[in-house]
Amino acid sequence: MAARKGQPKVAGRAKGTPNKLTVDLRTRIKDIIEDNIDKVQADLDSLDAKDRLIILERFLQYIIPRKKEEEITITERDKFMKKFFGSQEETV
Repeated sequence: MAARKGQPKVAGRAKGTPNKLTVDLRTRIKDIIEDNIDKVQADLDSLDAKDRLIILERFLQYIIPRKKEEEITITERDKFMKKFFGSQEETV
């Protein structure tokens, strides 16, 4: 049964705790790559430059996180500034 609104969480995983299956799977994949790094490098070396760049770009997705879309909010200050100074479009 779900807790009532406003009640603290008393069971389950703590917020931010990674899933054990995901951690285990990532560890196994990492071990496979590390154990075969020479073969992976040889395979990369045998590719054309274009194909090699495509593969390296795909690897980077797992190393460098993608930037999340940012939400733009209009604050009270923005509303005041627009009202006080006017819109940029109106002055053009």
